[in-house]
Order: sequence, then C-alpha cells, then structure tokens
Amino acid sequence: GTKFVIVDLSITNTTKNGFYFPTEAFVLTDNEDRKFETYSDTIGNIDNYLNVQELSPSIPEKGVVVYEIPTDATSYSFIVAKSGTNEIYKIILK
Repeated sequence: GTKFVIVDLSITNTTKNGFYFPTEAFVLTDNEDRKFETYSDTIGNIDNYLNVQELSPSIPEKGVVVYEIPTDATSYSFIVAKSGTNEIYKIILK
C-alpha cells in the first residue's frame, strides 16, 4: 500500500558554517494534507542521499531525498522552510 517519491535536487548552504541536511525543513505533503518526512531506511542503499550529508558553506551539493507515501496519494508537493524565518515554499511535484 505504499510508493516511494525520490526528489533529486541541488542545494547550497548560504550560511557561514557547515551543518547537516535539515530533514525537518523538507516535508512532502499529499492531496489529503498528510505530511511525510524523509524515509531513513534508504540510507546506505542510495548514492548521494542528502539526508546524511554535511552541507559545507557555499558549495552546491547534488543528491536525493526519499519519501514513502500511500498509494492513494494522487498529487504531492515538496514543502521547504527557510531556517530562521517564517518563509515556506511549496513546490508542486505531481
């Protein structure tokens, strides 16, 4: 009863310090407003899994994040929160 959504992205840390990928800042929501965090069981099984990488300042990183969602989800969006602000961006994936 589930399917996987793989989001391939490029991200750049614009701060002055390194930090690990903020999983709580990247949430997938579906057409029923259900929220899904990254799927951690893929760590070590997928190359360039961003969920475990340290993001160094000013260096673009390319990779993927994976979400497990129900098969009845007919559309979904990638929700990104900008750290330290109230800004939220919604990117429609399907």
